[in-house]
Amino acid sequence: MIYTVYDAASGVITGTMTITLPNTIGSGISYIPGAYDAERYYIKDQKPELYPAQPSSNTWVVWSWDITTETWNINTSISARNVRDIRDAKLVAVDRVNPFWYNSMSESDRAQVEAYRLALLNVPEQAGFPVDITWPIKPSWL
Repeated sequence: MIYTVYDAASGVITGTMTITLPNTIGSGISYIPGAYDAERYYIKDQKPELYPAQPSSNTWVVWSWDITTETWNINTSISARNVRDIRDAKLVAVDRVNPFWYNSMSESDRAQVEAYRLALLNVPEQAGFPVDITWPIKPSWL
């Protein structure tokens, strides 16, 4: 028989097993018959429940499901790190501009590069950070 193993307190599925199980596996660990995907299901009252859609589709936002309140919560520290990683990669692209090329730019072009770079640095200061980010627009010629 296939069983889905889950943490009884959080409802988080930890895996599946195909064996004959004893009545208990360990402290806080429970199981139910059947195989349920941990990405799509959690266990509530010993029954599988589909997770509802997450509130944001931004790839950098990390959500966790709270079985007690039945709500999605943002993991702000990981989400903020993800945004900073994206921002840092964009900064590296700007900072790799050849100094000779930079020095040969017009004042207007240099001002655009500097404004774009400053806007990237200020991403964490945006009101919606780390969930709702308005990414600065890179100059098309850069």
